[in-house]
Amino acid sequence: MLHAGTVRAPSVMFGEGRRPEASTRVAVAEFEGPLALLLALIEARELDVLTVPLGGLADAYLDALATLDVDRLGNVSSFVAVASQLILIKSRALLHRRLEPSAATTH
Repeated sequence: MLHAGTVRAPSVMFGEGRRPEASTRVAVAEFEGPLALLLALIEARELDVLTVPLGGLADAYLDALATLDVDRLGNVSSFVAVASQLILIKSRALLHRRLEPSAATTH
């Protein structure tokens, strides 16, 4: 984990391993570690999904993917699976935030 206040552009590095989601390391403003752990922390609500720049993370992933000389299919499918979960969680969080003020005024 990074210290609070540390600003970092998203970055992605691929490591060796059977499971790409565990061996792919990502770094964003509030987190540095395996892609799978990022998702797990967000799902456990230990990391706020709204602090994760998903667009920047996707850009960094594509940049890192372009450097791979090996078969990319496992990495791509793993990232798409995790990214789709992150997008779903983030969209729900954004929608919930938008509905919260209007819901409070109707009660």
